[in-house]
Amino acid sequence: MRARGRLFREKCRCGNWSKLEGLDKNGQRRWRNRCEVCRQKAWEHRKDYCEHCNKKWEGGKKFDVDHIDGNPSNNDPSNLQTLCRKCHSEKTKEDANAKKMLKMQGI
Repeated sequence: MRARGRLFREKCRCGNWSKLEGLDKNGQRRWRNRCEVCRQKAWEHRKDYCEHCNKKWEGGKKFDVDHIDGNPSNNDPSNLQTLCRKCHSEKTKEDANAKKMLKMQGI
């Protein structure tokens, strides 16, 4: 299992404790950044196609629920979109690059 979570258990923005995601290759515990309640609220709005590239769900391929504004506790349906793994990865990179550029500009 490849755990990508945080090293220390934290509370979700709603106040509940985060859930154990698994162990990393060094045997350290990794924690999710959100509680199961908030994760479930987001997953309820998942569609069977990617809202960016319109790829349909084909059984084995997984789709992610993305928070448009980047705030994982904002589970308003207007802030959620379903993305395939490829589109989600690209959006995450674009968001990180945009934040980096704003930081460099001092904004």
